Amino acid sequence: MSFVEWAEFHIHPRVTEAQLVLAAQAMQTRFLSLQPGYRSRQLLALGPGHYADLVFWQDAEAASKAMEAARSTPACRDYFCLLSVLRPIGLGTPIWEDRPAHAARPGIGGLEFSLFTLVPGATEHRLAQAASQMVRGLYDHEPGFIEHMVVRNSTGLYADVVLASDAERARDLCGKWGQGPFAPACQDYLALIEPASVRLEFWSRVA
Repeated sequence: MSFVEWAEFHIHPRVTEAQLVLAAQAMQTRFLSLQPGYRSRQLLALGPGHYADLVFWQDAEAASKAMEAARSTPACRDYFCLLSVLRPIGLGTPIWEDRPAHAARPGIGGLEFSLFTLVPGATEHRLAQAASQMVRGLYDHEPGFIEHMVVRNSTGLYADVVLASDAERARDLCGKWGQGPFAPACQDYLALIEPASVRLEFWSRVA
């Protein structure tokens, strides 16, 4: 089981995406890749000047220790000075994760990220079962599909995450749900989600 770190931010005026990527790469080689428990990282473009870091850790302890060490690391400070964090860094534990045997994280080029809350009475056990059913019915064996997971933060907010070869492929995969009537494989999953809480976005990897 992995642990997920999510940091959404804007870059400061006059900072370019090229500068951001260079600083992100420096922090990667000089700090992140050297940390115990580090698994992988994606830097995602959400919109003009709007980005997010998605980092996978072995567990919560590894993530917490790295975040503490980052404060005194020059490569991290050089990266952080380019950006303004929009909200507190999110840390979450996956409650469901599906990764096909043929997939590899380095091929990730795009991502679907949907925030939601559960309807009253829904349980995480039912959510994990419904997510598994949805993936088997809609995503398994589809070209460009790399991984699906459902993660939860400490406040009870959930996120549905699809990792794909590019953002368009992530959009196509989610398009398999339909617009109503919805595909049978996803109906049990949708029944557990509070409709008014859903925030759906598609992002492209930049580093």
